[in-house]
Amino acid sequence: MGMLAKIRRMHFRDAMSLREVARRTGLSRNTVRNWLRQSDLTEPTYPVRAVRSVVDPYKERKKLERLCRYISRPAVSEKHLLVSS
Repeated sequence: MGMLAKIRRMHFRDAMSLREVARRTGLSRNTVRNWLRQSDLTEPTYPVRAVRSVVDPYKERKKLERLCRYISRPAVSEKHLLVSS
């Protein structure tokens, strides 16, 4: 459920004041007031930011290193072999 639907539900169905709706959603009272006044308003959509991290180039390398360590690990530990023999 989108933020607009939550705001409308809190105000109209649950009979919360604008101030209480603003407090619970973290939006300003003016934003809540404007969204409630506009009947034809649709949920605002924002573009997804394509932010690359500084460590992104190293993530794949770390995954491969962990995979290689896992593959080269013996199926049975040496301690288990010593106890069972």
